[in-house]
Amino acid sequence: MKSTIKTFSDGLRLAHLQSDSTRGVYVAVLVAAGSANETMENNGISHFIEHNMFKGTKTRSAFDIVHEFEYLGASTNAFTSKVNTCYYFRSTDDKVEKCTEILSDIMFNSQFKKEELDKERKVILEEISMS
Repeated sequence: MKSTIKTFSDGLRLAHLQSDSTRGVYVAVLVAAGSANETMENNGISHFIEHNMFKGTKTRSAFDIVHEFEYLGASTNAFTSKVNTCYYFRSTDDKVEKCTEILSDIMFNSQFKKEELDKERKVILEEISMS
């Protein structure tokens, strides 16, 4: 396996690990924002934003996002840790370009509509009470 890490002039880092034994691709965008960056006043905001990123963009509804990934045979998800929030997809190498376009749309064009924020607030409160 060959691996490389490239750091761009704006600080963006690209990590690449290539295996010739599989056609599977995993693409992740890690944002340096997690619970360790939060204060008492904004505790939970990273998790809240992570959930809401998948609620729709300027050109895709939440349904469209899920449907397009599934149509391509890909899966997508996200998680929040103490130091990062990660948005990712898994696909085959022949679908990586389209999946990357969808993930880019989520990262750069997510819309935070009030009605969706209110719904998601309830979901997260339920998650917290379960743990």
